Amino acid sequence: MDGHQTELTPEQQYMVDQTVATMRISGMEPPEELIEELRRIAAGEKTVEESIKELDEKYRQ
Repeated sequence: MDGHQTELTPEQQYMVDQTVATMRISGMEPPEELIEELRRIAAGEKTVEESIKELDEKYRQ
C-alpha cells in the first residue's frame, strides 16, 4: 500500500464505517488494506467489479 488515504464525504465514510462495523459484529476483523479498498470504491475511484477482478487475478497466480 502506498500510504495514501482516500478523502471521503461524510456520507461515503458512513457507508465504509457501517460495512466495517457489520464485519466486526460478524466476527471478522477487516485488514486495513480491505478498508482502504472500500474507501476507493466508495469514492468512485474503482468499481466493485474492478476490485473483484483484481482479487481473482491475485489469487489465481
